[in-house]
Amino acid sequence: MVQKLENAVQEEEKRTREEQQMILPKELDGKTVVWSKNNISIAAAICGIGGGLAVFFWTHPDQKLEKMAKKRQVQLKMDYSNLLFKIRILIGAGMTIRNAFFRIASEYEEREKREIRYIYEEMVYSCKEMQSGISEEKAYEHFGQRCGQTRYLKLARILAQHMKKGTEGLEEILEQEMQQAEEERIAMAKQAGEEAGTKLLIPMGMMLIVVLVILVLPAFLNF
Repeated sequence: MVQKLENAVQEEEKRTREEQQMILPKELDGKTVVWSKNNISIAAAICGIGGGLAVFFWTHPDQKLEKMAKKRQVQLKMDYSNLLFKIRILIGAGMTIRNAFFRIASEYEEREKREIRYIYEEMVYSCKEMQSGISEEKAYEHFGQRCGQTRYLKLARILAQHMKKGTEGLEEILEQEMQQAEEERIAMAKQAGEEAGTKLLIPMGMMLIVVLVILVLPAFLNF
């Protein structure tokens, strides 16, 4: 029907090419054809698209920054128990808190795979603060503040306190913290797995619909 209508319009256009007006077909195969005018002007469409693009590019950097900040927070939570384990092992081997802190930071800087791990980036920054003359206690305090999570503020206080009175009893405290952090990490991993499974349901549902259409459509076409 559409093809017939297009052919009729083209024929009328050829016939009235040299005239000022062209009359559109009013009937086709005994059916009345109703023509309507598009109320959306090109200028309005361009303005609408331009406005949409402007809003997208205006908000896109903020969305990207928000996504990076969320990723940083999650990564800090996941890496906490691992950091406690490293500090406890090094202190148990006889290192001071400062030396253990520097050792972990230097190992991170010397690694081959340059994947950013935000907790160790903050440790590297704290080591540079100490090397520039800032006191060890202040450097730990700044470390906890930059991480911005209660667990790291607590760790900074623990390190600062035992820096003054020695490392006696520090291993036990770190062990308790590590057990609690490991439980939280496992719970977060389970939650992330559940969220990933939920997100997979949408594409799986779409694939199911496509398969059903492929199976059912030939049956309808045969009638």
